[in-house]
Amino acid sequence: MTNAEQDDHGDDPNDTDGVRHATDGAKSGTWARVKEIFGDALELPVADRELFVWTRSESAEIAEEVLAMLANYEQSASKGTAGFDIGQLGTALAADPSSTSFDDFATTDAPASDLVGRVVGDKYRIDRVLGSGGMGAVFAATHVHNGKRVAVKVLHGGLAYNPTMRDRFVREAHVLAALEHPNIVEIHDSGAGGDGSVYIAMALLDGRTLRDRLSSDGPIAPGIAVDVACQTLDALGAAHERGVIHRDVKPPNIFLLGESDAIRVKVLDFGIAKFEDAQDGGGEITREGQVPGTPQYMSPEQLRTEPLDVRSDLYSVGTVLYEMLAGNPPFEHGDFLAFAAQVTRDAPAELTGRVPGVSRELSDACLRLLEKNPDDRYQTALDAARALARAVGRREGFGGDWDEATADGPSPARRRLRRRRVLVASATLAAGLAAWAGVSFAIRSAEHGESAGPVVATDPRSAVLARFDRDFIIVPGGTAAIGLDPERAAAAGITPDPDETPAHAVELGAFAIARREVTRSEYAEFVAATGRPAPESWGGDRPAAGTLNLPVTDVSWNDAVDYAAWRSERDGIRYRLPTEAEWEYAARGPDGRFYPWGDAWDAARVYANLTVDAPMPVDGDPTGTSDLSAFGAAGMAGNVSEWTADPFHLYPRSRYQATAGDRDAVMVRGGRFNSKPPSCRTTYRQWFPPTTKDRRVGFRLAAEPPAT
Repeated sequence: MTNAEQDDHGDDPNDTDGVRHATDGAKSGTWARVKEIFGDALELPVADRELFVWTRSESAEIAEEVLAMLANYEQSASKGTAGFDIGQLGTALAADPSSTSFDDFATTDAPASDLVGRVVGDKYRIDRVLGSGGMGAVFAATHVHNGKRVAVKVLHGGLAYNPTMRDRFVREAHVLAALEHPNIVEIHDSGAGGDGSVYIAMALLDGRTLRDRLSSDGPIAPGIAVDVACQTLDALGAAHERGVIHRDVKPPNIFLLGESDAIRVKVLDFGIAKFEDAQDGGGEITREGQVPGTPQYMSPEQLRTEPLDVRSDLYSVGTVLYEMLAGNPPFEHGDFLAFAAQVTRDAPAELTGRVPGVSRELSDACLRLLEKNPDDRYQTALDAARALARAVGRREGFGGDWDEATADGPSPARRRLRRRRVLVASATLAAGLAAWAGVSFAIRSAEHGESAGPVVATDPRSAVLARFDRDFIIVPGGTAAIGLDPERAAAAGITPDPDETPAHAVELGAFAIARREVTRSEYAEFVAATGRPAPESWGGDRPAAGTLNLPVTDVSWNDAVDYAAWRSERDGIRYRLPTEAEWEYAARGPDGRFYPWGDAWDAARVYANLTVDAPMPVDGDPTGTSDLSAFGAAGMAGNVSEWTADPFHLYPRSRYQATAGDRDAVMVRGGRFNSKPPSCRTTYRQWFPPTTKDRRVGFRLAAEPPAT
């Protein structure tokens, strides 16, 4: 099965309706149950309805459909028009589509299949439904301008006008934009289209959810279950470092790519995530007294609506791990009061001796995650991942020094061990986690024959090398043509600047160059680890949520050089700025192109000379991969200009007349977002004093290819 995510829809990926309507006996029974729970929920205070629905519903699709109906009802009530007839609503939801416009989808919550063939957000053509549920639908889609295949999540139109649901949807986009990690689903774009659609465009994934796997295959072998749990913890650890608590960790929100030993995890649905420091302007989007999340996987403190910290997510991972091993969660749904009493009072059953293959160490580690008191659990995702890995005989992975990991075994409440809270405070550990969190790579659709991407490495050195292989290009050595040949330029209608000539050959050894510029997220790790002042444009020590994947700018040449040195020490790889010749060769390719794509100017292929006055995210190129150089480097013609390693110098036999001020400058290459075509040439040269900080100038790294 190929799908993008099933975090807010039912378990049947082939169901293309927004609501499972009464077309046969089974669906009729489902609809009757939806109406029953909806009617009962209306008798409760608004703040109590969501938790009541989740505890009364036998399945996620029932709960989500009831919640969608309640949201519409409450929105109508706010306008003074509540009191619709539930029977008429059911008829409307079950009706055959009479139109294929988004307007109808927006006003009547028509089936998701009505959007197939339409263009959402003025740029994503909907190809097919991957899944649908109460809040929204997920589609396979194609970018109409560049043909890129993505997954597009669209909020059901009727909910787009509900402030709570819309805010929750927008929150998910903001959180995903701020979190870059190999185990977190990647976001490409989000917004509201002129047609009324509200959408998030994400990586199109190939695999199935953990819920699907458990439903079809039953319990999972301990080694694989721990692998899934540890990758989930790794993703959550990256989120926690940025002050984000997921609050809804559960099997439908854990997506599995591959099988058995090759499994890779993507954590989905940050729609109800909370920012501990409220950097995004507000940590909550739920009403006072309302409990977000899925009760079956909630921590005791979450059920009690108490303030949460990252340890609540660790409890949820414990419930998921327990279900993977035992085939069922530690506590089952039922009467809400009885269920809440179990979670807050009762100890879950031991796994050792009851579940084949589960050792005492693994059972103790799992049950420690499920302690009632957060102080008795592991205190960080890193601690939990280490303990779980060691419980199945692994010593690799998850960063840091294994000898300093927290003690294995049951919690203090079980063996009366001395409690040892481990805080992630060392700069080395913080940098290691931040390095993982700053990585973003796309898992592309296997149905189009593209690579599913590298397996996430678990050994720290292997992780660094895997990240290097993903983010850098090895450029073979050879003779590079540098500068413009006047005759060839004239034939292309180009008038060279004096400093661009004459053309000459430079011998280069093999080198590595980054595929794109250093991002704000990556530079923020450097700021946090060294205490160096952040760029003024950030307005603080951290870039704003939603801007982390922009290229870092407002940094001097000295800043860029120091960043490369810091990252070299952290990763054990010799990073540096590219020389001017290396930069030009990586941009021009072996055939000496005037632009990364060829010799003819094409405004559609470059992010430059646009009406916008700001750079774009490094992976947000609206032209897809059309601006790539022959070697595969992106953004070398536009977006932001880039510092190089070289001081100002003239080419041999150059006719440019240098001034005294020129000799104190450093070479800068590449066009920027507001450049004219001549400035986007691969041969165009400019230079600035090394202390210059400009919002249009950033940098990318080069490196000596590391030994494997």
